[in-house]
Amino acid sequence: MHDKTFDVIVVGGGHAGCEAAAAAARMGAMTALVTHTFATVGEMSCNPAIGGLGKGHLVREIDALDGLMGRVTDVAGIQFRLLNRSKGPAVHGPRAQADRKLYRQAIQAEISAIDNLSVVEGGVEDLIVVDGRVAGVLIGDGRRLGARTVVLTTGTFLNGLIHLGEQQIPAGRSGEAPALKLSERLYALGLQLGRLKTGTPPRLKASSVDWEGLELQPGDDPPVPFSFLTERITTPQIACAITRTSPETHAIIRANLARSAIYSGQIESTGPRYCPSIEDKVVRFADRSAHQVFLAPEGLDDETIYPNGISTSLPADVQEAFVRTISGLERAVIKRPGYAIEYDYVDPRELSLALEVKELPGLYLAGQINGTTGYEEAGAQGIAAGINAALAAGGSDKDFILSRADSYLGVMIDDLVTRGVSEPYRMFTSRAEYRLRLRADNADQRLTPQGIALGCVGKPRRQAFEVKAVKLSEATAMLRSLTLTPTEAGRRGIDVKKDGRRRSAFDLLALPNVELSRLAAIWPEIGQIAPAIAAQIAVDARYASYVRRQELDVEALRKDEALRIPPELDFGSLPGLSSEVRQKLTRHRPTTLAQAARIDGVTPAALLLLLAQLKAQSARKAALIRGAEDFARLFSVSRETLVRLSTYETLLKRWQKTINLVGPGTLDHIWSRHFADSAQILEIAQAGDKRWLDLGSGAGFPGLVIAILLAERQGAHMTLLESDTRKAAFLGEVGRRTGVPVDIYPERIEKAATQYKVGPVDVITARGLAPMPRLLELAAPYFSESTVGLFLKGREAQAELGEARQKWNFLADLRPSQTDNDSQIIVIRALRAKAEG
Repeated sequence: MHDKTFDVIVVGGGHAGCEAAAAAARMGAMTALVTHTFATVGEMSCNPAIGGLGKGHLVREIDALDGLMGRVTDVAGIQFRLLNRSKGPAVHGPRAQADRKLYRQAIQAEISAIDNLSVVEGGVEDLIVVDGRVAGVLIGDGRRLGARTVVLTTGTFLNGLIHLGEQQIPAGRSGEAPALKLSERLYALGLQLGRLKTGTPPRLKASSVDWEGLELQPGDDPPVPFSFLTERITTPQIACAITRTSPETHAIIRANLARSAIYSGQIESTGPRYCPSIEDKVVRFADRSAHQVFLAPEGLDDETIYPNGISTSLPADVQEAFVRTISGLERAVIKRPGYAIEYDYVDPRELSLALEVKELPGLYLAGQINGTTGYEEAGAQGIAAGINAALAAGGSDKDFILSRADSYLGVMIDDLVTRGVSEPYRMFTSRAEYRLRLRADNADQRLTPQGIALGCVGKPRRQAFEVKAVKLSEATAMLRSLTLTPTEAGRRGIDVKKDGRRRSAFDLLALPNVELSRLAAIWPEIGQIAPAIAAQIAVDARYASYVRRQELDVEALRKDEALRIPPELDFGSLPGLSSEVRQKLTRHRPTTLAQAARIDGVTPAALLLLLAQLKAQSARKAALIRGAEDFARLFSVSRETLVRLSTYETLLKRWQKTINLVGPGTLDHIWSRHFADSAQILEIAQAGDKRWLDLGSGAGFPGLVIAILLAERQGAHMTLLESDTRKAAFLGEVGRRTGVPVDIYPERIEKAATQYKVGPVDVITARGLAPMPRLLELAAPYFSESTVGLFLKGREAQAELGEARQKWNFLADLRPSQTDNDSQIIVIRALRAKAEG
């Protein structure tokens, strides 16, 4: 029996745990956040700072999904700086130094105010597992909490061990007990665990620092907020200071290396490469006479200084000696010595892209337990795990998985579960292949619509985003409508190529030294654009041409991601692969061809062999359909539907004798290819009860087939457009003989929208005989914001999509045909024409 049952239980009240619990609760799941004590929820265990290069992008993405970290930092931040200002916006890194107490208080206030979220104080010692699936947790005092899903965010508590010189202290962080039994449970599950380490510097007393001789570093004025909801920062701002170690500092450290836990052999695990201890710096960079130390106050009314740059595991007496050789710290008082901490982590290759443990369904992991370092990496994993745990708890068979082309969050999770870690993982902008698209400034445009669709975005953010989106759209449309010839631009002092082509204000904004203020002198209405919207448009315009080029690469990635690898595929039996590649594929179990390509050691030749195998499997599926009975079995259609399709087949063969409805070979593959492709389109659409439109229906593929498959569902309706009157007559005959209600309009597609008042509709289908630019032009009158287009195309799809983007904006997803290796189903959403010029 359980003391209480929840939909989702989140274990751990750190940054990952808070984001996971809040996200699950926002999605409507009854959620419990289990932590030792509520007083430490949101504790900043290490540097009280948020963001930086790469990390700041993650915070903006958390915020775009309505997470906590961005807006809490805006409340608690006492110094904001936008790093990399001299470089392009794609690599700008928002960063803030936070007041540790204000941050903790703000997080706790947020957690307390969230509906469906309860806080349970106690230490989790074990997982409850029933029939091979997680079913809850066991608290140290004997309480049993049931759950449909569990998220573990244990940070450094999993078998945590603090090292301070020769001392070893079992702890998750200073003064708090480690999670020992939970670590034992994970080992017992057979998961691959390892050890990592991190460290922290000594904390100093502010009044003992000689500030007069130090280089002060103020923040930005005005400060740039993290959250898209924050209009301005109201918390008082402070300056930090910079100092440096000295040759004397390094001499003391070298003389005591044998007493450092890192160099004495006491610690064998790996620490973060990009945040090394001061001992590591002195040894690895022996030619350097000084290393920078950043002195940051831990709060507005806190006497504690965090000296970033001198993390150490040396004994307390050595720390006191070397600290006092640093300029400005000659009389410094150490409030708490620094230390190193070792902890267990789970090899993230044990996880799916949803952050679910493959060997124990219902269990999700987020944060340092997955081998990462940093608040931002933890929080981003937390929000993803919380969303997926809530989806699974609600019975959904869909996971929330972001592509590498969508977000830094997608890059990080894919890196973790594909490659694993050999050292604590830290996010950098250089890890992203598509960073021109993945900017910190457009995180809401990329992710908030997905969050709204998932239900994890609350009403205030949704309304704010919708208002912003409308303003952006209107302002962009206005800029695209204002144009100049090259001669007119030259007269205004704007130098463009003399090619006779008119350029819009949006195009001109992409040129060097052309600002909105300059364009407003030409077109005064531009000056009425709100400053925040104007700033966003300026960045969008500057990157527009580069992003268009990158879209081609993204579409190639989408194609590979769409090519799923069946979970039952036996890599060990694939011919032509080396034993090393077989072992790596079997170990990692990639779920897509794109993921397999990112596994270290999987060569291009191996990928070609794997691709051939997957295509051969698709061909075998087509071969399995030899007729009506095979089709009925594979696609689970009723006997009545099968009779209708057989009637359709008979009529097609009869009419084919008098008019040319289909190609000569079509009749030989009507069930295995043409009916099967139509059924696949219906599966992709997942919109059986909606309004359907088939363009240029011809012999009825896929529209008439889909109409027959939908005939037994209430609320579905199909309209067929076919300008050839003889083919339209055939379609009508099939409709009458099968009893399937369809509207058939014998008119050119361009005229039907007005003549028959067709559209907009929910789903548009077509066999893509026309090139994609023309096909989208024909489909456009029938599109609304929610319409999905599903077009069957051949090998030329990729190139044609690139051409179509010259005139149209849209979201595209390519799905391989299950029955034809040379065909793809192109999924088009959010279709809209680009402004002229």
